[in-house]
Amino acid sequence: MTLRDLVAQMVRRRVLIAAMVAFFVVLAVLAAILLPRNFRAAVVLMPAPDLINGSSPESLRGSVSGLIAAAGLGAGGNEKSAEALAVLQSEALSRKFIESNNLLPVLYADRWDAKANRWRVSDARDIPTIWQADRFFRKNVYSVTRDTVTGLVTLTVNWKDPKFAAQWANGLVALTNQYLRDKAISRSERHISYLNEQEARTNVVEVRQAIFNLMEDELKQIMVARGSDEYAFRVIDPATVPERPSNVPPLLLVVAGILCGLLLGIFVALVELAWSGPR
Repeated sequence: MTLRDLVAQMVRRRVLIAAMVAFFVVLAVLAAILLPRNFRAAVVLMPAPDLINGSSPESLRGSVSGLIAAAGLGAGGNEKSAEALAVLQSEALSRKFIESNNLLPVLYADRWDAKANRWRVSDARDIPTIWQADRFFRKNVYSVTRDTVTGLVTLTVNWKDPKFAAQWANGLVALTNQYLRDKAISRSERHISYLNEQEARTNVVEVRQAIFNLMEDELKQIMVARGSDEYAFRVIDPATVPERPSNVPPLLLVVAGILCGLLLGIFVALVELAWSGPR
């Protein structure tokens, strides 16, 4: 069979091919109409230089190495940077964000009666829990990626309301910075308290001087934490309210439907041709 004969056979089966094209075009149109529109907001971050460089107590090791190990003063910059990234993706952070912003009625708006200020459910077991909301939020709403080359971190939020998408993206970063800043201050204060106790127990001048140096380093950590809102992550490009949805454009869906229908229609026509023979 020549190419001309094959084209002629496809023309004879044009109704079948046209039906497949029409079917997929209808599917594409329905998808464009029925699928919810989502908006994507992204914030680009860089771990703060203090976390990258860290404070190195290596020069103070020796006679106080036991104190450093006992107080947990040996965490380097890489560990702190990894901790910051882990917190940004953690369940604890997302749960705290959902609770502090009362997002359950927003995430499950179809079950929430805003006028009556209560859930529209007949069974109390159908009321969404924080655990359910957290799983939904981390799986469907926000994601975190890291560029291994540049070290930049991108937090992306997808939601049907563009304002909420931008607010949540920036809010998650702010909460991460606040959480790690408060944790660093609390940790340094515990270290200083511990070092004060050890300083009172020794009369060795070298050890006392090393302890004072460690305390000075911890005081610097507290000053850095309290003096910077961007303690763990520096915002390179904050999230802005997106004006266009992130969904595939309807026209592109229709074009894809036409191509899929045409290819599948030709395939079915070829199968039918091979099965029944030329007409």
